[in-house]
Amino acid sequence: MRKILLSLAALSIAVATNAFTLQMQNSDLGINKSITSAVADPDFFGDKKVAVTFDAPKKTVNLTFESATLKATNAQEVFYFLGDDNFNIVEIHLSGKNYIIGDGNNSTPIRIEKSALFLTSDDPANTSLDITGKTQICQMYNNGGIQLGNSDGDQFPVKIATTSADQPVFYANGATSLELLMIYCDLEITASENNVIVDGFDMIWLYNSEIRTEGVTLKSDMSTFEKNGNPYAGNLKIVAPYGVKIGDTFMFPDKEFTPAEIKKGSVAYSKALRTLTLDAATIDGVLQVWGDNFIVYLKGSNTFTNSAASAASRISFHGTNSVLKGDKDADLDIYCNNNAQGISVDDGLEIGEFERLSIYASTYGIIGNTDVSPNDVLSLTVTPIDIYSNTAAISEFEDLTISSPYLKWSNDAAEYSTTKKALIDSSDEDEIIKSAFLSYPTLLSFCAVNVNELNKDDIPVSGATGKASYNTATNTLTLDNFNAEGLEPGNAIYATKDLTISLVGENSLDANVDALYAEGNITIEGKGSLKLKSVYGSGATLSEGKKLTICKRAYVTLEGLDAGLKGDGILDCTGAMDPEDAPTGTPAELEINNATLIAKSVNKSEYEGAIIYFSEPKLTDAALTSTVPEGGSFAYKCNGTTVFAGFVKDNEYVESVTISANGPTAIANTKTANTTKKVIIDGQLYIIHNAQLFNATGTRVR
Repeated sequence: MRKILLSLAALSIAVATNAFTLQMQNSDLGINKSITSAVADPDFFGDKKVAVTFDAPKKTVNLTFESATLKATNAQEVFYFLGDDNFNIVEIHLSGKNYIIGDGNNSTPIRIEKSALFLTSDDPANTSLDITGKTQICQMYNNGGIQLGNSDGDQFPVKIATTSADQPVFYANGATSLELLMIYCDLEITASENNVIVDGFDMIWLYNSEIRTEGVTLKSDMSTFEKNGNPYAGNLKIVAPYGVKIGDTFMFPDKEFTPAEIKKGSVAYSKALRTLTLDAATIDGVLQVWGDNFIVYLKGSNTFTNSAASAASRISFHGTNSVLKGDKDADLDIYCNNNAQGISVDDGLEIGEFERLSIYASTYGIIGNTDVSPNDVLSLTVTPIDIYSNTAAISEFEDLTISSPYLKWSNDAAEYSTTKKALIDSSDEDEIIKSAFLSYPTLLSFCAVNVNELNKDDIPVSGATGKASYNTATNTLTLDNFNAEGLEPGNAIYATKDLTISLVGENSLDANVDALYAEGNITIEGKGSLKLKSVYGSGATLSEGKKLTICKRAYVTLEGLDAGLKGDGILDCTGAMDPEDAPTGTPAELEINNATLIAKSVNKSEYEGAIIYFSEPKLTDAALTSTVPEGGSFAYKCNGTTVFAGFVKDNEYVESVTISANGPTAIANTKTANTTKKVIIDGQLYIIHNAQLFNATGTRVR
């Protein structure tokens, strides 16, 4: 008996200390339900639209409304919560369209005692809440308060309407220390002239929200809405910004956004896409954005200048999984002063694809916030980044990831230390990297453009016509009716490794020095044509010992001041060397297979001419058809030694050489008298060329 009495006594104490009450009703469903114990109920009304869970450490009762309706037609409260020492916060998480309707006399939609009330949304883009009643909309007792809206800036619309004639909308019924917080609030209140919006609250806070009803202000003691010096009666609209702030100006949904800090270009925000677009914008100040999965998108050239007095970060991301990306040709320059940081991040940032990011920072280039977010990660994908800073280039991230195999640090010794939370010099762990450059390796220099993974599919050459592209898998530069005459970059093509040039249509490139300079072997192929012309150098120069192959009906013209085609070997034929010494250097090689080459030079001398420093060419289905006087050859005696050093006549280089295709598939403009036609014999295709018979694959039959 004694054990039973003790148990009853313990139960009595438990009930006394766990005195919360949660009551909701929906008269449409005929349900008026109350619970008093911390037991989760995932289907409160039986319609899978209201769920209840408990978070004892935070003393919070969590409710989820998903397109839910609470309604009362009697005098009871629609939603009622009485808190205690164990549970003194009630949070309502909303999604979809939700309604709390007090439809009967004295039916208050919301009544809260001994608790704070938070109305938030986990899916703000698809959330709304309508509250209506014939008495006070929300009645509060004892210590606590109300928060409307999300703290991360993702607002959702709340409409409140009282149909009574003289009741306050929010009423603190004799309570003390009550505060009403409207945070990023998109709130519209409808009442009569005899109503007041707030009665009895100690403080009203508008955090990142703005009163938009004409003539309404918040009283200086922050406790009352006023109009003409009187407690405000009637309708009120409070709107939230869109999670975007430039300088001291927030972007609001129904207000033109023209901060003085925007000096050029424009900014635009899509709430549905959570995307802020900077379009060729120059901003003299700071940009802050709030919201999870927020995107800052770049178009054109954008700049944050350093003349603003603010020491804050030029761009601040407040939210999880932020993204900075843009068009392929977009770029962003960030200049900082007054101890400012380039980019600050609260909870993760991905720098996506655009042409270039440059940061010139007084302190940190890009800084995270591991104190707030232990999983703060900076992810770099494909954008080259150039950072100059006085304190650290990249710091205070939990980790740094580079997902693109094409990007590399210019300082190969730079690595991210997860213990020091900074980019460091791996050879000296005490040395924090202050200047870092992340770039694409240059695949090819084309018309003064560094071809890389970002621009290879359509190489941007200002002033040119047609298209040029580079295939990294096959090391092939494709020219499709590409014309860059008159542009005259240093080199039209500078190749550091073997390269194939594929020709489509008619193509022409001018250059200042060597039009083509190759450190590897070069193959030019295709049915199109290519003209390379140099003003002060050669049409094409190959490193010594490398090979130029022209094939597959390509039609190539090389023109230069000192040579049409030149091998970059060293041949001293001036007599300065000992006459017994052999000449130094290795001539380059030339092969032409059913293709046409025209090589021209403006000058001719011992070191100048149409083709110089090349060994005797290998010709297949091609022949020398030059108008050079008879006796020209690929031979030249240098220091008593015969070397194949170029096309010469009587020990002088000639100014023009033409080698023409004469195979069965030779193109018509090879400047030869060859004739080619197709015939069908016994159902098979044959080609007759110069009285010779070839099959369809080009093999001679007779």
